[in-house]
Amino acid sequence: MATKKFSNNNPLERLATAQSSEPKEIPAVKAIPSEKKSKKEKSYLRLDITEYQEYVALMADHLTITSGKYVSMTQYILGLIKADKEKNIELYEKLEQIEKMKKELI
Repeated sequence: MATKKFSNNNPLERLATAQSSEPKEIPAVKAIPSEKKSKKEKSYLRLDITEYQEYVALMADHLTITSGKYVSMTQYILGLIKADKEKNIELYEKLEQIEKMKKELI
């Protein structure tokens, strides 16, 4: 059986020779592109759907099959909100006007 000599392969020696005495320049932090900035500025709502998760998942899957396009659970919920808003648009606009009047009075 042949024995290996590690005297020429000392990791500490390789590490010492790899390090230079000159400090390395740290690259400047790049600015966040505008498309990423807008995503950070979005407002998110935390919504507990624990009791409805199975229902929402099943309905989103069904909509994916029937529409031929992928529909996530989030997209399904947003679709429900949009449909509700369209259904109640008159009430929504009146409530919105009341809120604006309240702000003007204060």
